[in-house]
Amino acid sequence: MFDDRLEIASPGGMFGDGTIEEYDIYNIRSMRRNPVIADLFHRMKYMERRGNGLKKIISETEILPKYKAEFKPEFSSTSTAFIVTLKNINYIPNQNNLVSDQVNSEDIAQAILEFCVTEKKQQP
Repeated sequence: MFDDRLEIASPGGMFGDGTIEEYDIYNIRSMRRNPVIADLFHRMKYMERRGNGLKKIISETEILPKYKAEFKPEFSSTSTAFIVTLKNINYIPNQNNLVSDQVNSEDIAQAILEFCVTEKKQQP
């Protein structure tokens, strides 16, 4: 976590050759690393089966108040990791933007966990 962004790294790169930067996010084909776990999470309503997570991250960011194109999420990958960078739309350069002054990191972790376990309706 940084003042101006949140970086989330997940172990494991792209299936096959290449990196995420070589693909069009809107036309990327979904491939599950573990179809059994994916099916289980879908049945428990913890995930969708359509493979639209990257597009959803972008669309949910675009509807935030104060959103500008410069805040579009960034996706990068290596052979061993996948990284999502979410920009802080409230960050003001050259000001005291310390996260510790605004919120407690434990509060952030709790909010993320609550978001993950709260049932969501699938949008058409």
